[in-house]
Amino acid sequence: MIKDKLYILYAIVGIVSAFFFVIMFNDLITQNSILISYFNLNKEGNWQYWIFLASSIVFIYSIYMLTSTLNDISRFNNILKTKSKKTFLKNLLLLEKIAKKMGDKYEKKLEDAKLQRGIKK
Repeated sequence: MIKDKLYILYAIVGIVSAFFFVIMFNDLITQNSILISYFNLNKEGNWQYWIFLASSIVFIYSIYMLTSTLNDISRFNNILKTKSKKTFLKNLLLLEKIAKKMGDKYEKKLEDAKLQRGIKK
Protein backbone atom coordinates (compact mmCIF):
# COMPACT_ATOMS: atom_id res chain seq x y z
CA MET A 1 0.00 0.00 0.00
CA ILE A 2 1.10 3.59 -0.42
CA LYS A 3 0.78 4.50 3.26
CA ASP A 4 3.80 2.50 4.32
CA LYS A 5 5.99 4.27 1.73
CA LEU A 6 4.61 7.75 2.36
CA TYR A 7 7.97 9.02 3.63
CA ILE A 8 9.35 8.64 0.09
CA LEU A 9 6.68 11.01 -1.21
CA TYR A 10 7.52 13.51 1.53
CA ALA A 11 11.20 13.33 0.59
CA ILE A 12 10.47 13.90 -3.11
CA VAL A 13 8.18 16.85 -2.39
CA GLY A 14 10.82 18.28 -0.05
CA ILE A 15 13.53 18.02 -2.68
CA VAL A 16 11.39 19.66 -5.39
CA SER A 17 10.32 22.48 -3.09
CA ALA A 18 13.94 22.99 -1.97
CA PHE A 19 14.92 23.23 -5.63
CA PHE A 20 12.41 26.03 -6.25
CA PHE A 21 13.29 27.69 -2.96
CA VAL A 22 16.98 27.87 -3.85
CA ILE A 23 16.29 29.24 -7.31
CA MET A 24 13.89 31.91 -6.08
CA PHE A 25 16.13 32.76 -3.10
CA ASN A 26 19.06 33.19 -5.44
CA ASP A 27 17.10 35.57 -7.64
CA LEU A 28 15.12 37.55 -5.06
CA ILE A 29 17.51 37.84 -2.14
CA THR A 30 20.95 37.79 -3.74
CA GLN A 31 19.82 39.42 -7.02
CA ASN A 32 21.71 36.76 -8.96
CA SER A 33 19.63 35.72 -11.99
CA ILE A 34 21.91 32.98 -13.29
CA LEU A 35 19.91 30.04 -11.93
CA ILE A 36 16.52 31.46 -12.83
CA SER A 37 17.57 32.12 -16.41
CA TYR A 38 19.31 28.74 -16.64
CA PHE A 39 16.06 26.92 -15.82
CA ASN A 40 14.06 29.37 -17.95
CA LEU A 41 11.95 30.57 -15.02
CA ASN A 42 12.57 34.29 -15.53
CA LYS A 43 9.33 34.74 -17.45
CA GLU A 44 7.27 34.07 -14.33
CA GLY A 45 7.08 37.79 -13.60
CA ASN A 46 5.76 38.86 -10.21
CA TRP A 47 4.96 35.28 -9.29
CA GLN A 48 8.49 34.80 -7.99
CA TYR A 49 7.55 36.02 -4.51
CA TRP A 50 4.60 33.63 -4.35
CA ILE A 51 6.70 30.73 -5.60
CA PHE A 52 9.35 31.60 -3.01
CA LEU A 53 6.75 31.71 -0.22
CA ALA A 54 4.95 28.55 -1.31
CA SER A 55 8.15 26.58 -1.79
CA SER A 56 9.43 27.56 1.64
CA ILE A 57 6.14 26.54 3.31
CA VAL A 58 5.94 23.26 1.41
CA PHE A 59 9.60 22.53 2.18
CA ILE A 60 9.15 23.09 5.92
CA TYR A 61 5.96 21.01 6.00
CA SER A 62 7.43 18.13 4.00
CA ILE A 63 10.54 18.01 6.20
CA TYR A 64 8.33 18.02 9.30
CA MET A 65 6.17 15.20 7.93
CA LEU A 66 9.22 13.23 6.79
CA THR A 67 10.88 13.40 10.21
CA SER A 68 7.59 12.67 11.96
CA THR A 69 6.92 9.62 9.82
CA LEU A 70 10.46 8.27 10.16
CA ASN A 71 10.31 8.87 13.92
CA ASP A 72 7.02 6.94 14.13
CA ILE A 73 8.46 4.04 12.14
CA SER A 74 11.53 3.95 14.37
CA ARG A 75 9.45 4.04 17.56
CA PHE A 76 7.12 1.35 16.23
CA ASN A 77 9.99 -0.99 15.36
CA ASN A 78 11.84 -0.34 18.64
CA ILE A 79 8.76 -1.12 20.73
CA LEU A 80 8.06 -4.27 18.71
CA LYS A 81 11.64 -5.47 19.26
CA THR A 82 11.35 -5.23 23.03
CA LYS A 83 11.12 -8.50 24.92
CA SER A 84 9.13 -6.96 27.77
CA LYS A 85 5.40 -7.65 27.64
CA LYS A 86 4.81 -4.85 30.15
CA THR A 87 6.51 -2.27 27.91
CA PHE A 88 4.58 -3.60 24.93
CA LEU A 89 1.24 -3.31 26.74
CA LYS A 90 2.11 0.14 28.06
CA ASN A 91 2.73 1.37 24.50
CA LEU A 92 -0.05 -0.60 22.81
CA LEU A 93 -2.25 2.44 22.14
CA LEU A 94 0.68 4.26 20.53
CA LEU A 95 1.47 1.18 18.45
CA GLU A 96 -2.13 0.92 17.26
CA LYS A 97 -2.21 4.61 16.37
CA ILE A 98 1.02 4.35 14.36
CA ALA A 99 -0.12 1.12 12.68
CA LYS A 100 -3.40 2.69 11.61
CA LYS A 101 -1.57 5.74 10.27
CA MET A 102 1.02 3.70 8.38
CA GLY A 103 -1.25 1.11 6.76
CA ASP A 104 -1.79 -2.61 6.36
CA LYS A 105 1.83 -3.71 6.59
CA TYR A 106 2.24 -2.21 10.06
CA GLU A 107 -1.16 -3.44 11.22
CA LYS A 108 -0.11 -6.96 10.24
CA LYS A 109 3.19 -6.57 12.12
CA LEU A 110 1.29 -5.43 15.21
CA GLU A 111 -1.17 -8.32 15.03
CA ASP A 112 1.74 -10.77 14.69
CA ALA A 113 3.46 -9.20 17.71
CA LYS A 114 0.24 -9.45 19.73
CA LEU A 115 -0.15 -13.12 18.85
CA GLN A 116 3.50 -13.76 19.69
CA ARG A 117 3.05 -12.23 23.14
CA GLY A 118 -0.30 -13.94 23.74
CA ILE A 119 -2.38 -10.75 23.80
CA LYS A 120 -5.97 -11.05 22.69
CA LYS A 121 -7.80 -8.33 20.86
